Amino acid sequence: MEQENKKQPKLKLFLHRAFESHNFRDPVSLCFDIFYIVLVLVSVVFSILEVTELWERVPAFEYIEYLIVALFAFEWFSCLYTADIEYTDVTPFKARLKWIISLESIIDIICLIIFIISLIPIQNISYEVDLFLRLIVLIKLLRVLKWIKYFKKKKHHKEEQEEAE
Repeated sequence: MEQENKKQPKLKLFLHRAFESHNFRDPVSLCFDIFYIVLVLVSVVFSILEVTELWERVPAFEYIEYLIVALFAFEWFSCLYTADIEYTDVTPFKARLKWIISLESIIDIICLIIFIISLIPIQNISYEVDLFLRLIVLIKLLRVLKWIKYFKKKKHHKEEQEEAE
């Protein structure tokens, strides 16, 4: 596997290291993990703020939300691009399909689709439908599963190291 990784483009290896490796000893991976944890929390807060008057009074919130969604989309496409590094037992095409149907990917896709739908100007939308769409965005909380997986990997890796010593 190490030999196969050396054949990969440097950008691809960096993106995998940043978004998928979840190696707490690697400063790049750790920084990206912490950054995305904060981004998820900010995104959830923004999802809650969207149904308040404060959202309407601070136009910068909307632009920050666009930036957050763009970063999540970049992460999704980066993970798709690097899926063949994660799933080495199958062809690159099958690795990407495997990643697309993973829980993490499906949650991201749902969140991105909901955001895109929210950009479509719908006239005469009922309050209930609007509220329903906004509350569905709270599904972003499920992204926390990714971070639970990260911390489990971290704990497991630490236990393995202690056993080796």
